[in-house]
Amino acid sequence: LGGRAAPPSIAFLRHLAHRLGTDAVAAGLVLLAATADETGQAGTQAMIAELGGTPRFLPSGRDVIALGVPAGPQVGRVLEAARREWIEAGAPAGSAAQAEFVAGAVAASSASL
Repeated sequence: LGGRAAPPSIAFLRHLAHRLGTDAVAAGLVLLAATADETGQAGTQAMIAELGGTPRFLPSGRDVIALGVPAGPQVGRVLEAARREWIEAGAPAGSAAQAEFVAGAVAASSASL
């Protein structure tokens, strides 16, 4: 997170939190805020609050399989693609909205086969 010319986007932070955990990313942001001026500290606090408000990604492998993807590694790839698109779209809450990302990922997966 450090050494960046501009503050990281919330999408970048959400992707990072998916891999490392929200607490680890928030801790990194706290360390950045310690060396920032007052404006930078306020911005960092806002990023931590927004990151903490990210809804949980609800779809599971069962949802992917229910859409016709056979059990196996492709299920994980579809879920990862859906989660990536969901984050880029602002991480909307609600199972119906999130299911659309899964359906889109299944369609994209089928098209690439």
